[in-house]
Parts: sequence; C-alpha cells; structure tokens
Amino acid sequence: MKEILRNNILLRHVIDVYLRAGLVDSGPPLGTILGNMGINTAKFCKEFNEFTKDLPSYLVVCTRIFIYENRTYSFVVLLSSTTYILSILKFQKSVQIWHFDRMLNKIVFCVTLNDLLKLCLFKFGLSSMLSSFKTVWSTLNSCGLKVSVS
Repeated sequence: MKEILRNNILLRHVIDVYLRAGLVDSGPPLGTILGNMGINTAKFCKEFNEFTKDLPSYLVVCTRIFIYENRTYSFVVLLSSTTYILSILKFQKSVQIWHFDRMLNKIVFCVTLNDLLKLCLFKFGLSSMLSSFKTVWSTLNSCGLKVSVS
C-alpha cells in the first residue's frame, strides 16, 4: 500500500461527510466520528463554519476530511453538483399559455435569472461567464426548468 505524506506526517484516514454549510455542531454523529479518531470536534466545527460562512445555510456540501497520524486534520469542501443546487433553487410558478383558441394555466418549475447568474459565479468563478452560463443553461434545460425574470 502506498503511503501518503504531508510535511512528513503519515495520512491515516480520509472521511467524506455531507455537512450543512455554516451550521455544523460538535454533537453526534460528527462528534462521535471525529472524536473516536482523536480530533477536537469543536475546533473542526468552528473552522468549518468559518470557512462556509458565506454559503447559504440550506446548502449541503460534501467535505473530505484528512486525518493524519499526529491527530491533526485538514479538510476540503467539494462543490455540489449543478443539478443538486438547481433542485434547491427551483420553485413553482403558474403561467398562462395559448392552446389553439384559449388560454390555459400551467404549473412550471422555475429558477430566477439572478440565482442562475449567481450559480454560474459560484460553480465556475470569473473564468468565462459565457461558457459557464452555457453549461448551467444546458443543465437547466435537461432538468426541465424554466427561467423567471421576476
């Protein structure tokens, strides 16, 4: 087995957990998992909440925690999929459509244009807004969602 070292310290465990951004507490189950490995859970929760303070509290992020042999740790927050974020942001809206000679009310799922642009910035940064918008737009269409400008 290949050993992984960071600053000459051996990596012992890698844990993937899903945590709510900015709302992690040191109680079970996270406290039990990290406590059994000798990690100060309160310190981890404080660092994680500080790291994710700018994210909305309803966002659940996958967090990879690296635990080393001297009982230190580091973590990486992995971005959620675009589809998952769109499913959180969607809402129902009643629209009227023409059907031959009369108007029909139809319920559609929408995402606001403002949220769509924020998602592009969140997922892809300031790289290329046009290419990131195309990527998010294609995901939006594949999910059957519409864009609401109001």
